[in-house]
Amino acid sequence: MSVTFTLKDWVENWKRVGPELEAIRRSELVRSNTAEAIERLGGWVRIAVKQAPPGPDSGLVIMQAWFAKLRR
Repeated sequence: MSVTFTLKDWVENWKRVGPELEAIRRSELVRSNTAEAIERLGGWVRIAVKQAPPGPDSGLVIMQAWFAKLRR
């Protein structure tokens, strides 16, 4: 059985389910525990950062520099 959707159908579907999916995403973010997730990875995150630390042009490094400026 073949089902075809028009662009209009696709847009209407996203209008309907988009807010529901966003609510699920937000709920999962609120319940997430970053430290626990890192531990579940068995330390692979720490190993990866040690093997390939962020460079001076890393977004994380730049963000931390801005935070340091804001503290002053």
